[in-house]
Amino acid sequence: MDEQKKYWVGFNLVKGIGSARMRVLLQAFENAENAWKASTTDLENAGLSARLIENISLLRAKDTLEQTWANIRDNDIQVLTWEDEE
Repeated sequence: MDEQKKYWVGFNLVKGIGSARMRVLLQAFENAENAWKASTTDLENAGLSARLIENISLLRAKDTLEQTWANIRDNDIQVLTWEDEE
């Protein structure tokens, strides 16, 4: 599976990140991985609110993404993003 998809899944887990904010993140950081790993200052500069930045930070701290991604891999679940032809 494409490693970038893991970070798309991560943003899907963040309360308040929908398609419009995801587009903003992709514009600001070029890809989902860069956005996921961005500092709080960089996220703020990209236009995210303090609440959204807090939601992202809390999810990163819980390691929820790694657990979710392992479940996706273990169960051979297909993840599709806007970047996929399917």
